[in-house]
Amino acid sequence: MKNFLRHCIGVLLLCLPGQQLLAQHWLGPASDNYGGTNTLYQQPAQVADSRYRVYVNLAGFDAYMHNNYVRYDNDFSLLGYGLNIVPARDRDHRGRPIFGPQNLLIRTDGRNKFILGGAEIRGPSVMLGTRNERWGLAFTTRIRAGASFEDVSEPIAELIRNLLPKRPNLPAPHYDNQSANANINGMLELAATVGHVVHNDGHNVWKVGVTVKRLVGLYSVHANVKQANHELIADPDVDNYYQYPQLAIHSANIDYGFTNQSAYKSFRPSWLFGSGAAGSGWAADVGVVYEYRPRQFHYVYRGNDRSVDRATNKYKYRLSASLSDIGALRYNNPTFVSQYTIQSKEQRIGKTAFAGSKDVDGFLDKLGQNLGSVAEQKQTAFDVALPTALNLSADYNLDDNIYVNATLVQPFSALTTTGLRMPAVLAVTPRYESRLLTVSVPLSWQGNYHDLTYGLAVRVGPVFMGTDHIPGLFNFGTPKGMNLYGGVSIPIMYRTASNPTACDDPYRRRR
Repeated sequence: MKNFLRHCIGVLLLCLPGQQLLAQHWLGPASDNYGGTNTLYQQPAQVADSRYRVYVNLAGFDAYMHNNYVRYDNDFSLLGYGLNIVPARDRDHRGRPIFGPQNLLIRTDGRNKFILGGAEIRGPSVMLGTRNERWGLAFTTRIRAGASFEDVSEPIAELIRNLLPKRPNLPAPHYDNQSANANINGMLELAATVGHVVHNDGHNVWKVGVTVKRLVGLYSVHANVKQANHELIADPDVDNYYQYPQLAIHSANIDYGFTNQSAYKSFRPSWLFGSGAAGSGWAADVGVVYEYRPRQFHYVYRGNDRSVDRATNKYKYRLSASLSDIGALRYNNPTFVSQYTIQSKEQRIGKTAFAGSKDVDGFLDKLGQNLGSVAEQKQTAFDVALPTALNLSADYNLDDNIYVNATLVQPFSALTTTGLRMPAVLAVTPRYESRLLTVSVPLSWQGNYHDLTYGLAVRVGPVFMGTDHIPGLFNFGTPKGMNLYGGVSIPIMYRTASNPTACDDPYRRRR
């Protein structure tokens, strides 16, 4: 188990810097009444009066990326690239897919840039109904890793791009008062959810729910660049130096911190509720749901008179609101943590600046030195905010198995926050929903309201898979990325009433 966790954590963290995936909120499963534990991450109150006697999530995955700077332009999709399903005509003489800077369309409009990406594994989890239909319980696990680069002024974005294989014309322009905020984080989460029906008069139903989370910080890097003044010049330390740029930082104010790689490579289960991890913390989700039920449901099962048919969706419309990820992580283990506040003055970073760096730790140490950090400035603690967000949802039953859902996710954290942010999204999702099959077609304005797109999610019994961005998955147009999520579960539902009668209107059994 210990080695398995290490491998999972390593895969997530190593994949992040190169993610080419997009968005983000599991829009299909999140609104599905048969979504099980996957509905609880946006609305914990859904654990009460669920359709399941027992729901066991075996595994789920997700990965995404979104940005407002580059678009993908190639003959094959990013999914094909990732799976190595590429036609022979699009491979070089060594058989490798042809992909490079020429396949990225750059958008320069003077606005600050951002890139948000992440990956997630939803591990073993269970949701339980109780004898009293007013209560529900769940216990969930997941590993989350993410990277965000926000409030990046366009000259800094161009600077990073020009330091890659393309060689700039030198000297490049001098830029003043530039900014950027970069964060990379990985964490393990254990959570418990409880929900309760606080009011039910037969037509008006109110549910509340809360999730308490134990967080273990596994890896973190951040750099908040404020008021940087820089330019690219020729590097005098390299032969034929006009072919190689050197970054001249005339002045910059930078908050810079990181944990070393052993923070996750030496993971121990005892870190979950004890000390020793690089970082740890507590967090919570809280939510409330209102349902309007035009009919009351009454049935007799095995000779017992019951007032609620727990196997049936009963609402005409459902409104919900929640706050997710209220909390923070505290990284304060001096064995793993370094933090600096740097005032850079006339620093030079050229081709040889990172010579001798053998791994990520060596690169980060060299980066701090090149920016002007000194050992005496080192601190061993910093805080990382969670991606706190407001989640609003309205779900309407058009007829029998046909529903339409509207969802708004709005992040609360500021652009300069040390930590990750939830990408904002506004979505409308029509769906067909039954016990064995759900088909959802999300239409969304996502990536902080920068991209109008559409997706598809399908659940067949215990298995589901979907994407919130079909153009990125199948390479329609010039997408900014793509995403894919899926999972498998063991669902044990409540039985449909065998002898139902209605208190006011005739009972209609759901198909």
